[in-house]
Amino acid sequence: MPLSLMLDILIAVLLVVTIVYAIILNRRLGNLRRDRQELEQLAKTFADATTRADESIGRLRATAEELQQRIDAARSVGEDLAFMSDRGESLADRLEGAVRTNRGRAAPAGEVDDGKSDAERTLLQALQSAR
Repeated sequence: MPLSLMLDILIAVLLVVTIVYAIILNRRLGNLRRDRQELEQLAKTFADATTRADESIGRLRATAEELQQRIDAARSVGEDLAFMSDRGESLADRLEGAVRTNRGRAAPAGEVDDGKSDAERTLLQALQSAR
């Protein structure tokens, strides 16, 4: 067998191997391109989700601050109401004491002049009827 024929067969075999290798490499590059596109899409989706999460965190912080302000205001109102209630109880006790003191004193028939206004007399009557 002549040397040139053996070299031609060797070159033909090497060309077939090279073509097969090129086909395999082409498939792998195609898979890599497809995976790269999927990875880019995934990265974009992740970036969008991160942006939305950051915006949501900002809104949550603002809502939490607003709620804290409302809680503080409600506590202040509660303290004011407790103070007013205590003051109202002490005034009611004083009024009750005054009523007890004045019960012993009887006004002349048909005449009521104890130095109290009509509103005070009405309040005293309401307190007495509430018992």
